Amino acid sequence: MVFIQMYKIEIMINPHEANTLKKNLETILNNDSNSEIIEGVKVLKENFGNHRAKFREVDKFWNNIENEYMNEELNIEEKGLQLDELKMARVIAQGASKATATVMENVDAKLKSNRKHSLYDTPKRTGEIECETAKKTKTTQDPSTLASSTSCDDETEEQDEQIEIDLVDLKKQLEMEPLIEWKVGNINVTRKFRQYQRSVIDKVISYGLKWSDSYEILAFASIIVLSWPCPYSKFFTNREWDQVTRTNPYVIRHPVIPSSISTVLREVAMMHLMGKESHMQSDESKLSKAVARTFNDLCDIPTHSQTKISEELHCDKLFYPYINSLFFGRLAEYEVRLNRTVSGTKKRPDFSCVVDDVPILNSEIKPLGVTPLGKKKDFAKVHLRAKKSVNQQLNLKGGPGEAGLLINMGDEVESFFMDFKYGLYCSWPFHRTRLATDKASMPLIESNFCHFVALEVRC
Repeated sequence: MVFIQMYKIEIMINPHEANTLKKNLETILNNDSNSEIIEGVKVLKENFGNHRAKFREVDKFWNNIENEYMNEELNIEEKGLQLDELKMARVIAQGASKATATVMENVDAKLKSNRKHSLYDTPKRTGEIECETAKKTKTTQDPSTLASSTSCDDETEEQDEQIEIDLVDLKKQLEMEPLIEWKVGNINVTRKFRQYQRSVIDKVISYGLKWSDSYEILAFASIIVLSWPCPYSKFFTNREWDQVTRTNPYVIRHPVIPSSISTVLREVAMMHLMGKESHMQSDESKLSKAVARTFNDLCDIPTHSQTKISEELHCDKLFYPYINSLFFGRLAEYEVRLNRTVSGTKKRPDFSCVVDDVPILNSEIKPLGVTPLGKKKDFAKVHLRAKKSVNQQLNLKGGPGEAGLLINMGDEVESFFMDFKYGLYCSWPFHRTRLATDKASMPLIESNFCHFVALEVRC
């Protein structure tokens, strides 16, 4: 009926041809006999075989019919595409976490997989591939060979590479009003940090984003680091920042080890410093055995600290003695992983504690001689991994939503705990010590041991 209605409108200009065409169309539409339909079509062809080329109005009529048919086909095709897109959207939406966290996860993904420079999978040059091969064969190398293998890492770290990132999602996030705000007294931490995030967007648009911008990188992931000095000094006064950081729930408020053990440890460390025989004996307590093993394993550290050594040698001689005596307990409810490749990635976390394949403690370790840029890179990386751990805990188990971070850069040892509240991933300082690296620094073993004991207890 649509064809006939259109025909009536268009063919009024040419009545004779209109009547003939109308009758033939009605024959086609209303007659049930196949032979008559075929005959009607033949007559229509004979009468109008060359008519469309001669008469503009008739040609316009058929053009309208053809256009309507084409539009109908396009509509059908578009509806099909829309249904496909809806199906895809449903698949993508499955497993998504909270809306605020989802946007920032996309930012993390951009940082990790951007075309030119990735947070974890930077395109390898020949020298870097050689370095990675050297690391895989570390167990058969002597200390001098291991020390020389770090030169490639240092050269790579000194290149402050540009990171590309899509700012659209973060802009949309910041345009939305937060569902809940974190306030400490009269200080609206959420709003002040969002102002900082907006300033980071402006900075990236003008100057780009590099590895040295570690706090800016973390801001894209909604990670706020609550340490001193304030990383966001343009947005918080010192008085405000002091008030906020005093709410730290991870402050160590009591002695970590008994004073009797601390006294013995200090005494044997001083004896060792003076060159006297200083093998430490333990009693029957678990803690006493752990501290004796740690001290005795550290007794062969060099007389003078080296300016640069390999990461493997650094861990074996200076770092792992604490881990081996404290984190491999028979009753521990976590699995300890040392320098183990993460399945499906090129990441090699130096040390982690894992429960049900979800890390509850992440670390980054760099040896003596690490560059300032290397420190900033690893600081950002370990925080991003901690955020991922928090999300995994919340999504898979509903809690506790807390992850530890241990950072050893040269002789600096620093730990944090990250939790998620008010839409922000808060990284709280836990403890900071200086690693014993030679005989002159042996008295530092006591503070280091306390640091690792407190970290293990908290995990």
